[in-house]
Amino acid sequence: MQRRCVIVRNSVLAIAVALSGLTMAAIDASAQSHRRCDAYARDYANRATRTGENVVGGAVVGGIIGSVTRSWGRGAAIGSGVGAVAGAGKSSGDWNRNYR
Repeated sequence: MQRRCVIVRNSVLAIAVALSGLTMAAIDASAQSHRRCDAYARDYANRATRTGENVVGGAVVGGIIGSVTRSWGRGAAIGSGVGAVAGAGKSSGDWNRNYR
């Protein structure tokens, strides 16, 4: 009777260890899948977002508007700075949208 209990206990332990190993493998596979998905989304967002064009376009438009509304030099400089910041903000929003 005692030998039978030892065999049952050892069998139950072996099954528990095997199941925990399978659980850990599933968790690891899930984590790897999440990392691959995140890397793909980041790569896509980096390729699809035109950061340089948004910043330069914002600076040019801001410079033109600034030169028209104020004295030519100072207005253009201020407008370019504000436009560049606005373009960078637009790029940030575009990147997040592309990432999702």
